[in-house]
Amino acid sequence: MTRHMVELFPQCPRINCVNISRRQLECCAAHLSDDQRRRVNLYLCNGQVVDLLPDPEVPYDLVIVRGVYTHFLPRVFEESVAQVFKRLAEKGTLIISDTLYRCDLATYKSPMPDAVDRLACGHRKSPEYFSNVLEKSGLTILDMQIMPLNTKVIYWL
Repeated sequence: MTRHMVELFPQCPRINCVNISRRQLECCAAHLSDDQRRRVNLYLCNGQVVDLLPDPEVPYDLVIVRGVYTHFLPRVFEESVAQVFKRLAEKGTLIISDTLYRCDLATYKSPMPDAVDRLACGHRKSPEYFSNVLEKSGLTILDMQIMPLNTKVIYWL
């Protein structure tokens, strides 16, 4: 994703990439040329500390959050969205690709029970709750696609 953004926006002087996994950041760096790497900052941190990223006075024109919010407790999700909104430029764009559930979450049972929740997927969110949080944070939803099949998600983002 990062390399694609670097190639898509050659005039962009800085692209920040945030991940909670050092391994993912190392993989990202390995896929960048030296020239591309000079424009990319890789930050090992989580979605709760968006406000601690450098240069808070410089707003982001584009923020992409991919496969992240599904792992957050509701409170952490709400706080993270609010922090992202504060860092977004006035006409900035936030693109989110995440897993949402169109079922009764109170009675939902995973087909693969995991009492430990190793993948931190126990904090499922409905499209209604998700969009409500975005709008309460001040964001305007321009398009919300709910993919009928997981195989279609890869084509969306």
